[in-house]
Amino acid sequence: MRTAKGSPNPNVPIIMLTGHSEEWRVIQARDVGVTQFLAKPVSARALYTRIVSAIEKSIRQRPRRRPPPPGTTSRSPRSTRC
Repeated sequence: MRTAKGSPNPNVPIIMLTGHSEEWRVIQARDVGVTQFLAKPVSARALYTRIVSAIEKSIRQRPRRRPPPPGTTSRSPRSTRC
């Protein structure tokens, strides 16, 4: 899944929600790139917490963008004035 050459974004967090919680399934899921593993039944609060955690971790791991060099504009070339 995550390791395929055609994967459009290998950094997108994947949360797997399943009724199968055997250890070998968890290991197999992690091996193919699952970020978080939740076994049913799961509460809405637990799912929300995992989603927030995955997003926060993704943000922390994202490379920081460098500020534009002095004297250049910070505008995107696609933006236009109205």
